[in-house]
Amino acid sequence: MFDPSKHFIKLKTKDYLQVAWRLVWFREDHPDWAINADCLERDENHAIFKAVICDENGIQKSSGHGSESKKDFGDFLEKAETKAIGRALAMLGYGTQFAGNDLDEGERIVDSPVQMGQEEKPEDKPEEKPIPVKSLRTLMLKAQEVYGESAKERFVALMAKAGCSKETMNEEYYDRIWAWIEEDEKKGAA
Repeated sequence: MFDPSKHFIKLKTKDYLQVAWRLVWFREDHPDWAINADCLERDENHAIFKAVICDENGIQKSSGHGSESKKDFGDFLEKAETKAIGRALAMLGYGTQFAGNDLDEGERIVDSPVQMGQEEKPEDKPEEKPIPVKSLRTLMLKAQEVYGESAKERFVALMAKAGCSKETMNEEYYDRIWAWIEEDEKKGAA
């Protein structure tokens, strides 16, 4: 029987179970289930994946999305795929209580299978500061200008695509969403 407590790492003083170990736990319980990860969007600077977990009869049991950018990780493609798989596993309960902020869009926690002994030290990373409310208003006004009456729904969809919420919006997410709105504006998305 898999014991997750043997595989915790400390992340900001909390126990965290990496995706690699959640996968081992899942495979021990369900060796005949399938995990399919598909790249939904990819260019030279970012990738978005969707992972779907199906039982032995092909019935979908959970799914999860993951996005990453080259700016944050050189191996952003693998990180996005691993994030999607980790979220799909967490939705099934594998490591949910130890998933750290994987289910809270506010952290930059993205792990991929690592060699034993390698461990990311969060204190080495610069602290991300949330975007001020005033900047969020500016972003929403830009969305209203481009999308008209559907601005709120489109804005929420763009935040989901970016992997953030109003509470976790930071400069990276802000810039990404702004660029997407500008792309739509050029295409005449209203």
